[in-house]
Amino acid sequence: MEGANFTPQQKTELVNRQQALQELTQNLQEKCFDKCISRPSGKLDGKQQNCLALCINRYIDTMKVVSEAMVQRGPQEKKALGGVRQRRGVRHGQTTASCLLVPSSDLLFVRLRATKDTTRSTPKYN
Repeated sequence: MEGANFTPQQKTELVNRQQALQELTQNLQEKCFDKCISRPSGKLDGKQQNCLALCINRYIDTMKVVSEAMVQRGPQEKKALGGVRQRRGVRHGQTTASCLLVPSSDLLFVRLRATKDTTRSTPKYN
């Protein structure tokens, strides 16, 4: 990407995408660590490894469901909105995901932030 000539709008979009990915990665690390690692040590045991794998897969599944729904709705909402819109309350399992739709040239950029559902207790994977 070095040496590429991007317009200011393209640069802003790239920065926004990078920030969203960093935020998602950090959120994923924090949530899964808090859920799966009760006593940090130098090495993960089998239960912790399994819990982390399940937690990460759950986030990935949630992102997939939400992004597919947004892609299907994208053209209609893009026309109707003409700007930035926050959508909340998309559920998958016990995870609530919020999406930020940012119109760009021909794409909808979906930013996900998965949060713990506070209305129910979330079982730990043991």
